[in-house]
Amino acid sequence: MTKFDDLDIEIQRDLLEWYNLVNVSREEKEMLAKLYNDGRFASWDCPECKCRVYVGDPEDWDDFQGVLQRDMISYPGYQEKYTYDYLMKMCDDCRRTG
Repeated sequence: MTKFDDLDIEIQRDLLEWYNLVNVSREEKEMLAKLYNDGRFASWDCPECKCRVYVGDPEDWDDFQGVLQRDMISYPGYQEKYTYDYLMKMCDDCRRTG
């Protein structure tokens, strides 16, 4: 398993941004690294505005209450205008206003 400090700097930044962390403990770094190493976290640029989009799937959401998670329920987007795959890549703001 790759340690947090050995992950690509962009992935580290994305994990910290998603988890809303500024000062991170060793335990939190281990938890975030495990999430990424298990393939349960992804991030990318929104195809419309280029803002980062984050999706994580932790086993215990009690540890991840303040995350910046994409909200496909509240902001499903306009399916008449965009394909499903494109909507899945868009950020909440672009799906809401697009």
